[in-house]
Amino acid sequence: GEAHFNARWAEIVGYTLDELAQIDINTWTRLAHPDDLKRSRRLLERHFAGELPYYEFETRMLHKRGHWVWVHDRGKVIEWTADGRPLWMFGTHTDVTQLIQDREQHAELQRFFDISPILMAIIDEQNHFWQINRSWQTVLGYTEATLAQIDWQDLLHPDDRLMLEIRAENLIFEDRSTSTMVRLRHADGHYRIFEWFMQTHDKWLYATGRDVTERITDRNKLEQDLKMREKHLQLLQKKDITVNEFLDLALKDVIEFTGSEIGYIFLYDEAKEEFNLHSWSDSVMAECQIKDQSRLYYLGNVGLWGEVVRKRQPIIVNDYQSPHPEKNGYPAGHIEIRNFISIPVFQ
Repeated sequence: GEAHFNARWAEIVGYTLDELAQIDINTWTRLAHPDDLKRSRRLLERHFAGELPYYEFETRMLHKRGHWVWVHDRGKVIEWTADGRPLWMFGTHTDVTQLIQDREQHAELQRFFDISPILMAIIDEQNHFWQINRSWQTVLGYTEATLAQIDWQDLLHPDDRLMLEIRAENLIFEDRSTSTMVRLRHADGHYRIFEWFMQTHDKWLYATGRDVTERITDRNKLEQDLKMREKHLQLLQKKDITVNEFLDLALKDVIEFTGSEIGYIFLYDEAKEEFNLHSWSDSVMAECQIKDQSRLYYLGNVGLWGEVVRKRQPIIVNDYQSPHPEKNGYPAGHIEIRNFISIPVFQ
């Protein structure tokens, strides 16, 4: 039980060596926190048994003023008895109170970090993630290990990257935060829309992102629906116009509403299975180079666009140049088609 402590050992707990007269191992056990002693003894026993190369433990010790200080205790047996029992042990005590407090504070902040449903990130000067929260995985599907390997801007939609770079550079010279809308790539490849807030400090970027994909999508759908209803109402309010004039106005509105470049209306005879061209959009005839253009087509001879009648449902193709089992191609001189939509209207 003999023990020797230096002045610093006593100073850590607020004493002088004289105040701790008759020092022995009980001096340490008397000041150690009761809850820590059991684990400390287990670690010592494992070291004595040769299971651990040295003894190491963070423990609380009672300060002279009544509060607890954290001490990093590390030691090793340096001399053994002839029968293999520990005789002398050498070790150090280091005051780690501030380190423990900082660690606990960081852990507390990390808990707030992780429970947040929004994306949170700290990004260094090399555009690498220094710290992120769990929402990056739950919202975008990326693990922390994956994100640690990439430039965070690689997640940005190409059309958003330059804009965000400029905003981030401007923040370096301004002590404020800014917000914008950005698109970030999900782990499965699709993009989601985020309301992005960011601020810089010492060239590091602090950012949060709220997923507003559904909100933006719903708002766009609502705006489109209102616009379509408005066009519909305007058509219904037209007076003294013929069916042909009505169809021409409807075609013009549909082209505008869908953002298309060209459009057409065919009238279909169910009995004869014939399509009769009623009208094309104004630009078609100027661009079309097909010779011997016809206005009459038979259902059995047409390809993809005839499926709206055969299947009695709309047909939408967002990449018309890709192979499609129901396409027959189109003749030389036909206007190039990139996206295609055709909608049947039945009585």
